[in-house]
Amino acid sequence: MKEGAPMNYAIYDIAHPVHYLQIGHFIASPGWQHAPFQHKKDTEVMFGLKGDVALQIDHQETYHLHQGEVLTVFPHGFITGAAPVTESAEFYWFHFVQYGTYEITDTPPHLADESTQIVLPRHMVLKYPEQSIIMANQLLDVGHGHNYSNLPQDYLATLLLATLTNDWWLQNEHVTYEEGQSNQIKEWIRVNMNEDMAVSAIAEHFNMSQDYLSRLFKHATGGTIKGYLNKVRLDTARFLLLTTDLSIQEVAEHSYFNDYKYFFRLFRQTVHLTPAKYRNAFSRTFLNNPTIDPGFDIAEAVRRIESVQKKDNRRNGQLS
Repeated sequence: MKEGAPMNYAIYDIAHPVHYLQIGHFIASPGWQHAPFQHKKDTEVMFGLKGDVALQIDHQETYHLHQGEVLTVFPHGFITGAAPVTESAEFYWFHFVQYGTYEITDTPPHLADESTQIVLPRHMVLKYPEQSIIMANQLLDVGHGHNYSNLPQDYLATLLLATLTNDWWLQNEHVTYEEGQSNQIKEWIRVNMNEDMAVSAIAEHFNMSQDYLSRLFKHATGGTIKGYLNKVRLDTARFLLLTTDLSIQEVAEHSYFNDYKYFFRLFRQTVHLTPAKYRNAFSRTFLNNPTIDPGFDIAEAVRRIESVQKKDNRRNGQLS
């Protein structure tokens, strides 16, 4: 919780890992107050674990760090205690340096797809505190261990910062509880797409009724479970058509369509090409292996292959 000036944000470019400096777990007894400290190029991130710690940033902003909250002191920032702790309090703290570019702004930034940026608000209440606290605890363990180099700490610190950014992004994008559940369902379907799935089996796995599952999925995605199942299997078929020399019949079987005629009709209806014409349009063969890891992001692989082939075709004058 904050008193004073409006919240602001630090945006860091992390095309390369940050440089971890140090981490600690501080336990404050009643009467303790944070000493004045002037930061240089380093950034400090504090995770509230227990109690209430009053802190003043840059001689003007006052914050109260509670359990599940994060406070960040940006490079060259100043921090001091705003008042003594009245009861026992605990927090993690860690410092890092980022050698690329960074920006401090009062405007909530927008993260583009495949961004190499992290965003640290001055103060935030974590939506998923367990994830970040577990990582901070791991960083504490690794940071005080014996390592051949600083790489383990650097990468773990970077992952922790990316996790904090994702927590902030989920809140900023207003991802609802239903969307979160539907994303879990979609991921489970994708990872288990090689199974003979029915809506009843999915509902049983997530301990839901079929009716509730269908309504939740429809509300969050605008589509149906069956429609998403078909999409996952069609993505698999497209991938196999692009990367193997399997026959169309074999592609249907390896994509878990039991009815070849249904597969053919659905493929043409969705892709607007027959399977054979699709294969001819994107004829480059990258692999020759019909086995697909169920956890592999097939849709993304198909998108990239199609993109490369379209560029080649345009270069050769085959597409307008």
